[in-house]
Amino acid sequence: MSGSILWYLQRASAVINLIFILYLFIGLMSLQEFNFDDVHSFLLAKPTISLLIFYIFSVVIHSFIGLWTVSTDYLIPRTLGFLNYRLALLANALKLSFNIVFLILGLIYLLVTFFILFLR
Repeated sequence: MSGSILWYLQRASAVINLIFILYLFIGLMSLQEFNFDDVHSFLLAKPTISLLIFYIFSVVIHSFIGLWTVSTDYLIPRTLGFLNYRLALLANALKLSFNIVFLILGLIYLLVTFFILFLR
């Protein structure tokens, strides 16, 4: 994937995250009474669930691109060579394992949130 596509994906996911947070804030502040039943019905409304699905994917995309950028910027032989010569030799393996760990954590996050959301 090219850098410009990742840049646009990162910015688009940030906008989606912001829209959802603003929607939640405005929606909760506009409730007549702030009690359990009103909040529960707002959170289970179809627009909230629909935006939540986009938000979940957006968080995973945003965090993975950010962590991938960190790994490609800092887990390289030149950068790790300043710390230790042996770390520089392991840079590619560290970068690959870093990306795999966070890819697995992102998939677990998706599965757990969809499990909670749809099997309640």
